[in-house]
Amino acid sequence: MLLIFLVGCDSEVEKFDYQDQTNDNHVAEQPEFFNYIIIEITEDKLEIAPIRNDLDVSYSTEILSLSHETKVEGKKRHINDLKIDDRVDVWTKDNDQIEKIKVKEEFDNTY
Repeated sequence: MLLIFLVGCDSEVEKFDYQDQTNDNHVAEQPEFFNYIIIEITEDKLEIAPIRNDLDVSYSTEILSLSHETKVEGKKRHINDLKIDDRVDVWTKDNDQIEKIKVKEEFDNTY
């Protein structure tokens, strides 16, 4: 017979407090669209899709609105510098209007 004594262990399991607001700032800083690729760019729209990890799966695209207030950072600094196939993270207002684009990797077709 094996007896195990748990001395000093709390009998109550700590429960995650879903009302805890301490991580809200961290969550708010996360992009709505993480690890996406630019599919198409127009004057006022940007179409993006997730970078495909599984070639057998089809992914839907997202069409988002660009404005003169859209910030571009990372490997590029201006909306006019964006190219198809650039790898990006995108932050939005109301999941439609782009607030910020971070270019993580530029498309390079020089090879």
